[in-house]
Amino acid sequence: MPVPGFEDAPLAGVRVLELSYSRPARMAGAILADLGADVVRVVRADVAASEPLEPGVVARDRGKRLVSLDPAQVRGRVADADILIVDATPSELAAWGLRESDLDPRANGLAYVWMPPYGPKGEWAELPEDPLLLAAAGGIACQYPGTRAGIPVAPVGSNVTQLHGALGAAAAMAALHGVEETGQGYGATVSGLHACAAALTAMTLQTLDQPIVRIGRNSRGPHWRFYQGSDGRWFFLGTLTPDLFIRALVALERTDLLALPEVGGDFYNILGDPEAARVVNEALEEFFATRPSSEWLDVLAASNLPAAALQTREEWRDGEITAANGGFVTRSHDRLGEVEMPGLPFFLDRAGAPGELPPTEVPDAGSEPLWSGPRVTRPAAGSEYRLPLDGVRVMDASSFLAGPLVSSFLAEYGAAVTRLEPPTGDTYRAFPTAFLSVNKLKRGLAVDVRQPEGARTLLDVLQSSDVLVENLRPTRMARIGLGPDALQKANPELIHVSLSAYGAAEAFADYPGFDPVFQALSGLAGAQGGDGYPYDSGIPFSDAAAGALGAVGVLASLRRRRVHGGGSFVRTSLADAVTFLQYPEFTRSEGSAPPAVGRADYPGPDAWHRLYECTDGWIALHALPSQQEALLGVLGVDGVDGIESAVLSRDVASVLADLQSVGVAAVRSLLLATSYTDPFPEANDWMDVVVDPQFGRSQIMRAYSDWSTSEGRQEPTPFRIGEESVALLEEAGLPSERIAALIADGVVTVPET
Repeated sequence: MPVPGFEDAPLAGVRVLELSYSRPARMAGAILADLGADVVRVVRADVAASEPLEPGVVARDRGKRLVSLDPAQVRGRVADADILIVDATPSELAAWGLRESDLDPRANGLAYVWMPPYGPKGEWAELPEDPLLLAAAGGIACQYPGTRAGIPVAPVGSNVTQLHGALGAAAAMAALHGVEETGQGYGATVSGLHACAAALTAMTLQTLDQPIVRIGRNSRGPHWRFYQGSDGRWFFLGTLTPDLFIRALVALERTDLLALPEVGGDFYNILGDPEAARVVNEALEEFFATRPSSEWLDVLAASNLPAAALQTREEWRDGEITAANGGFVTRSHDRLGEVEMPGLPFFLDRAGAPGELPPTEVPDAGSEPLWSGPRVTRPAAGSEYRLPLDGVRVMDASSFLAGPLVSSFLAEYGAAVTRLEPPTGDTYRAFPTAFLSVNKLKRGLAVDVRQPEGARTLLDVLQSSDVLVENLRPTRMARIGLGPDALQKANPELIHVSLSAYGAAEAFADYPGFDPVFQALSGLAGAQGGDGYPYDSGIPFSDAAAGALGAVGVLASLRRRRVHGGGSFVRTSLADAVTFLQYPEFTRSEGSAPPAVGRADYPGPDAWHRLYECTDGWIALHALPSQQEALLGVLGVDGVDGIESAVLSRDVASVLADLQSVGVAAVRSLLLATSYTDPFPEANDWMDVVVDPQFGRSQIMRAYSDWSTSEGRQEPTPFRIGEESVALLEEAGLPSERIAALIADGVVTVPET
C-alpha cells in the first residue's frame, strides 16, 4: 500500500513479506513501508483474536496490506518476496508452516531477518514478546536508577521495542543491498538481546585487568542530573565531560566547588568518590533553589551548555522542536477514527510517507498472488560470500555516541569504516571502555579539519567514500569549508548523514544536547518518575535509536543511488529519536487511554505484570487473565495482595519453576553484578573480550546482529589516535610527500613511537 506520488521512494518496488505478531517486527515493517516498500503482513488468526484494538498497536501496520493465509500456503509465498521478516520463536516456525530449509537465504536469494523476542537460544527463547520481561532478562531494568542499590526498575515505556524495530529494518535493508549487489541471499538475526546490547553498549562493560571510570546507573553526579529551581520546576544539567562541567561552574560563578577538600580540583574525584559527589550535589541543590529554573537555563544557554527543562509529553508534542522535525501525522482507521502518530523519524528526500492504516477485517488471500510484477533484479551470484555491505566505505567524522553508532551498525553489516578524530582525539575518550565499545570495528584517522588544509584533506578522502557521518552543528560545517556545496563538488554520489541534537529546529541548531536532555524535554523522564523526582533512564536510548535511524537512512540512500543514481542528504537527530522511542505513547485516537506513569523504584503496571524480589534476586512475570488463578494457586496465596510476600520468602529458581509449570511467562532479572555471567546472555554470546594495549582486557557488547556469513567482519580492535592515518590516506590516493607534509604541519596526527 505505498503512498501515491512516491514511486521513486528508496524501496519502491521491493516486496516485503512480514510473518509477525510482535511489536518490534511490526515496527520494522512499518519503517520499510514508510520508505516505499510494498509490505504484506500475514496475520495469524490465533494471535489477532486476542490483540487489543489500541492506537499504538494498529499504527504499527501503517502503509501495509494485511492478509490471512493458511500455514500451508505461507511456504510458497516466501519465494515471491524480496525481504522476509519473521519474529517467531524457534518452535513457532512450524505454526507458520515453515521449515528450516525455507529460510535458507542463499537457497532462496532472500533478504531474510529473524527477530526473536528475546534470543535465538537459551532458557527464555520461547517466551512471548513482552517489553518488561525483555527489560529484566536483557539488563535494561538493572540500569534504571533506583533508590536502593542493586534493585531492578521497570521502564514505564517500551523504548527497547522501537529500537529493536529500527535495527530489524536496518538489517533487512542491508541484506537487500547484499542481494542486489551480489545475487547472494543474506540472513540476519536481530533479537531482543541485540537491541538491549545496542542500548547498553556504553553501559554494560567492564575492564578485567584494572579499574577504570565508566558510566554507571546511579551516577547522579552533580554534573549529570536533575535540579529544582525556586519555582519548583525541574531541569536537567547535562555536562557529561570535565570540560563541560567546569564551563558550567564558570558560568554559574561557582568554581569554588572545585576547591572543596573532597574534590581537590579533580573532576574525576566527583565521579569516583561518593563523598565528593555528595558535597557538590548538596551545594548545587541549595544554590539552584535560590532562583527559578528558567533563569538558570538562560545562564547555561548563554554559555552554550547542554541543559533542558522538564516537560510533559503534551508540551513536547505541541512544541516547536517537534513541529520543525515533521511532528505527527493523522491517519484514519475504520474503527478508531482519526489516529495521530509520529511521522518519519528522519529526513530523506523522496523518502515516502506514512501510509494509511489497514482495515480491521483481514481478507483471506487464498491462492491469489500477493504482488504483481517481478522481484527486484539480482545479478548472477558469484562464489565469494561476504557480509552484505562489503565494499561500502564510510567516513565517520562524528563524536560521542549517536553518530558513531550509525557507523558501528554499518561496520557490523560489513562496511569499511574510518573513524575521523581531531588531533587530541574524541572527547568521548574520557570514557575509554565506552569509546572502545562503540568504535571497535573501525580504523583510526586523525586530521585537524579546523585548518583549511585539513578540510581539503578530508574532501580528498571523501572522493573515494560512499558515506559521510557527522554530528557537527550545521553552521560549523559551512564555516570550516565542509558545507553542502563543497561536499557535492568533492563527490556527487556521496551520502551525507547529519546527526544533530535538535534536527531541523533552526532556532536550536547551535545548542548542544545529550540523551537525558531529550528524556527531560520529551516527557519521558517525567513519566518514569511520576509525581516525584524525574528519572531519566540512565541508558542512552535516544543515542542508540538515532544511530539505528541514521543507519536506516544510509541504507535507503544506498538503494536509491543504486536505482536512480546520485547522492543524498540524510538528517536525523536525538529529537527525532526520542519521539520515535515513545511511538505507542505518542499515538492516540479519541478516547484512548493515557500512557502509563511510573514512580521511584517502579516495579511495573500491576501485580500481574511486574518485578518481584526473591530471597536471592529478582524476577519479572506477566500473568494473563486466564493464568491468574493458577498463579495464586501455585504460590499458595488467596489473593493478589499475597503475591509479593509469598515470592519474597522464596528463591528465584523455585518461583520460576512453579510459574513455568502453570504457563506464566517469567524471567530472572539481571542485576549489575550478574549481567556478565547470567546463563541467558551467555547462551546468546552477548559479551566479547577485547585487549587494549593501555587498559588490558575489556568486556564489551559483542554484536547488534548476527549474519549468515561473518566473512569480511573486522576484528574488534582498539586504536590509538590517528593509528592508521598514513595507511588510510595512502589508500585514498594521497602521495607520500603530501602526507609527510601534512604530518609535519600538524594537520594529520600519527601516534608517537
